[in-house]
Amino acid sequence: MGERADLFGDRFSIIPLEKNLAMRKSNVLIVFVKYPAPGMVKTRLSRSIGAGPASRIYRYLAESVISRIEGGCYRAMLFYSPPGRGKEFRTWLGDEFEFRPQRGGDLGARLRRAFLTAFKCGAKRVVAIGTDSPSLTRRDIRAAFSMLNTRQCVIGPCLDGGYYLLGMNSLHEALFRGIDWGTEKVVVQTLAEARKIGIDCALMEQLFDVDTMEDIYRLRQAARGLRGKTASALRRLVREIDAILPQ
Repeated sequence: MGERADLFGDRFSIIPLEKNLAMRKSNVLIVFVKYPAPGMVKTRLSRSIGAGPASRIYRYLAESVISRIEGGCYRAMLFYSPPGRGKEFRTWLGDEFEFRPQRGGDLGARLRRAFLTAFKCGAKRVVAIGTDSPSLTRRDIRAAFSMLNTRQCVIGPCLDGGYYLLGMNSLHEALFRGIDWGTEKVVVQTLAEARKIGIDCALMEQLFDVDTMEDIYRLRQAARGLRGKTASALRRLVREIDAILPQ
């Protein structure tokens, strides 16, 4: 993976206030985030290192990703789970974001409702991300919104077969149905559904989620292979993770 600008993916470009406000109205960034309670997050990783350390790693990952979305030319909506812990989420992540509970059964139903909410709020382009991909930058998010000016859908595929990002410029509910969520089939099935209904889908760079010890080793390698602020941020994350791993 090559270096992709700095920690936030920006080169300190100045956007006129009027354009910034217009973009924030038209672009909505959905962030799916869970409360870092032991046993409720990183269940695969917890089988290797225990529920407590796994939940702390999730907390670090979430804070790392969310720190990079601040100040973008979009309206950020954090959809949290479980639904009854809004106060705890605000205490944890601050009041500068718009918090909404996740609603629905499986991941597809919850994503569909989140996209529907964003479009009902007046968005013309909606991008959704999770908090598991440590190398995701604000530049990637900005690129996804840009792609939606000419493409109907954009997908950021993960190495494990899922996706770290999904964007649309109108709601295509078929992309949330008939998907084997949590498996290596997610991207393949989503692209198949897109082709079936004639949706033009763009693919972004493949990244990785941190769900297993193998992914932590991959994170260490990525941090060593990069330079600049992106590498510094990843190395800091690696140090935080290494400090809580069982010795």
